Amino acid sequence: MISLASQINEKFGKFKNPFKSKILFFLIGAWSVVSGFNYIDVIPNDDYVAISQSLAVLAIFGYLFESKKP
Repeated sequence: MISLASQINEKFGKFKNPFKSKILFFLIGAWSVVSGFNYIDVIPNDDYVAISQSLAVLAIFGYLFESKKP
């Protein structure tokens, strides 16, 4: 049986440093803005949960599928 880590490495290659990912920082910034708007009641709580989940999924996929530069 192939381990999960080796399957992920085979599919995506070695993970790069997350601090160099522009997409990840952009989506974290967007999440911070959305959280601030939720805190001051501009965005309703139900919408905040949906937006936060969407941003989390986009951040994960953006990090995994971001083009790898040598």
